[in-house]
Amino acid sequence: MKKITLLCWIFLLISCPTIAQQKDQPTDEQLKAITERGRILKEYVIATNASDQALAKEIPQGEKLPPCVPQKKGEKFQFTCGYLSKKKDKFYVLYEATEENSPQKFKVTRYDPPKEDTGYFFTAARALDLAYRDVRRKNFFSALKESGMIISPDGKPFPPSPMNYSVYLLPASNEQFWTCILPYVPSQDLIVLGWDSRYLISKDGKKVLEKRYLHKGGYAISTSGVKPIGEPTIEIGYHTATIDDIPEDTDVFHVLTRSVKTPQMIATKKFVYKIETDGTIRYLGTIKEVLGETKNTYKPII
Repeated sequence: MKKITLLCWIFLLISCPTIAQQKDQPTDEQLKAITERGRILKEYVIATNASDQALAKEIPQGEKLPPCVPQKKGEKFQFTCGYLSKKKDKFYVLYEATEENSPQKFKVTRYDPPKEDTGYFFTAARALDLAYRDVRRKNFFSALKESGMIISPDGKPFPPSPMNYSVYLLPASNEQFWTCILPYVPSQDLIVLGWDSRYLISKDGKKVLEKRYLHKGGYAISTSGVKPIGEPTIEIGYHTATIDDIPEDTDVFHVLTRSVKTPQMIATKKFVYKIETDGTIRYLGTIKEVLGETKNTYKPII
């Protein structure tokens, strides 16, 4: 008989009173928007990693890579790297990494002396700087580390202390910016979900318009730890969430990028969803309809 195993990664996420909770069944438009943001995040993270690798080969030994601002033109990415002036009224460009005809291959150009920019890259750099400075504030993410399930067969703790983060800049509507703050994952052997946040920043890069904790807690699991003896077939992942009653962008990103290609089931306080391997979110019904009666917890779906 074929074995079917539920990849059961469960964590309860603490509610956050500053976030407007989803009260009613979400619309198809809401779920599609979450899927789209998750897919865009995947695209930008992959492009960022590829450009960073290209830049690392061109930067002189001992020189630190400055913050890089992405822009997608058609199907190609350009990353402009540099620093803001002390008054934050100009952006000085040191490097540009431009995607070539081959996907994820970048041509690097160095500017010496640096060239000034007061247009898109300047405002985007200011938005990125605003997010970086907020992340570096003392104890900003301390609450995110208070809960979570950590499975690490090699015995190494995750998240580390202090926690390191990667900040990704994405386009938003009305010429505004999203910044997604994700925990830095030091190894491809780790599957990580949680300890993340998202900002909406004004188009001039000066003001945080919305700050949202996506998961207040999380899990990290080694990919070597999801293959039980007997090589059963892993059919689905599952976690619970109480921070809101809708899936998050990074739930979609998690499904799209993890090495174990399976859907993910998400149970909130009110509703149950399934994220397919292409990022599509399916609403399955209320907790009672899908899981039956519950008492202060959620029953794993086997």
